[in-house]
Amino acid sequence: MKKFISILTILFTMLSVHAANVADDALYVWTSPTEYTCYLFTETPSIDVDNEYMVINVNDKEVKRIDLASVSDVQITTGIKYPTVKLNSMGYATLSFKADMQLSSDCMKAYTAKVVDGKIVCSEIADGIIPAGNGVLLIGEASATAQLEEATSDMEMLADNDLLATTLSGGSLAAVPETGYTFVLKGSQFHPYASNTFTADKAYFNLSFNPIETSLAKMMNIMLDTDEAETATSVMRIGSQEHNINNVYDIQGRRVINHGKGIYIVNGKKVMLQ
Repeated sequence: MKKFISILTILFTMLSVHAANVADDALYVWTSPTEYTCYLFTETPSIDVDNEYMVINVNDKEVKRIDLASVSDVQITTGIKYPTVKLNSMGYATLSFKADMQLSSDCMKAYTAKVVDGKIVCSEIADGIIPAGNGVLLIGEASATAQLEEATSDMEMLADNDLLATTLSGGSLAAVPETGYTFVLKGSQFHPYASNTFTADKAYFNLSFNPIETSLAKMMNIMLDTDEAETATSVMRIGSQEHNINNVYDIQGRRVINHGKGIYIVNGKKVMLQ
């Protein structure tokens, strides 16, 4: 019976949520200080407890039954489920979210992206904090993953950023623009986008001009052009770019004759070759 009273005492401990106007949407069931299961919900969860079991219902369906004899402590908390992001095989991803979040990872960094004179100028977000409803570009190791965390930001919009969020502040999905030229990331390129709806938690460009000189059938290539010091600002070029294939080296400095897709050193610069 003491165990039952202890569980009830801590049962409805709630996590504080700093992001304004964003409802809790995740139920966390902690069975140890480091182990939990997370459930998303749209209706108010219900919890039934007796001397033997704790039964948790989410959206009117039983999702977990805990044998109270098998655990020493159980905590139920609510909050926001922050995304786990994965870079594609080329080392890129776009991201947006309904709440302020922070990227703290050694395998990737977050960037704003500004289209200037036919180039996409990317500036690193030094503190890794991404305000709600902002689109960003992630660059790092191919297929790397990272867990984003809760953050509090005083900014509403990132400066000098042409990337737009598909998930707006508060959680609604952005409408696909009816005017301009819309591009979304695929691999190491931004492709013209023709669908009627966006994918949640991504980012896109919508430009008032067509950066592709030939036709929309051609891709907007992303070419990473950063120096060896890997400064906070890098440049990605729009459109095709020719390289002297006789002067291509891998990142270990070895000369490459027949290169595949990937990052190489060309004329002393790191570039993404197709």
